[in-house]
Amino acid sequence: SGFRGKALIFVADAAGEGGDATTLWMGDGTAIRSLEVWRADQASLGRLYTIITEYLGFKHHEEEGHVMGLAPYGNPDRHPLPGEDVDKASESKSIDEIRERFRRFCDTEQNGFLKLNPRILLYGTHQYGMRFVSDELIDALSDVVPPRRPGAPLLRVHSRLAYVLQSILEESLMGLIENAVQRYRCKQVVLAGGVALNSKLNGKVLEQRLADRLFVQPAAADSGTSLGAALEAGKQVLG
Repeated sequence: SGFRGKALIFVADAAGEGGDATTLWMGDGTAIRSLEVWRADQASLGRLYTIITEYLGFKHHEEEGHVMGLAPYGNPDRHPLPGEDVDKASESKSIDEIRERFRRFCDTEQNGFLKLNPRILLYGTHQYGMRFVSDELIDALSDVVPPRRPGAPLLRVHSRLAYVLQSILEESLMGLIENAVQRYRCKQVVLAGGVALNSKLNGKVLEQRLADRLFVQPAAADSGTSLGAALEAGKQVLG
């Protein structure tokens, strides 16, 4: 990062070594120490995003960026496209309905901790033919947002689901960052892990001025492990 002094390091992914999903570290020079750990079976932001990516008919672990790009089209307050007729009251009602369904399988606490319902999100039957989307999740969502098959037309309601998902991601991680910045009195923040590839989220962190300085690891997903291994080897050899 090039930061001088201490920096908070957030690593947010679907799951990492030992089943960790989101971890918080304190970096100081070349030293890094663990502060907090959130388990994948309790609070995985990346896993939630991947599951809804597949629900929306995109490739999991590959096309999450499509969902991020789709999300603004579900914002009821956005400017309509040329020739588009948007009923904001109806759109907002639909968003509220989707958010209410989300509460059946995930809930964001005040400090940003995202509590998942593993029975719906991680386990259950998978007769619909998706790898990560359980039949229980389809039962919870399908009457307000039907699951989309790959290549099928995108409906307006699909963009609303993407918008709600993106909002929950932003609210949760920003809550964790804000809470950590206040608790550890450190306003230099580093983001890594697959979730850190969400540029909309990163922009919000800067926009809300949660950190004085922000560094996002460019190879934030699994590809970054090779860079990390090289840096660790360099530290051990060169000191």
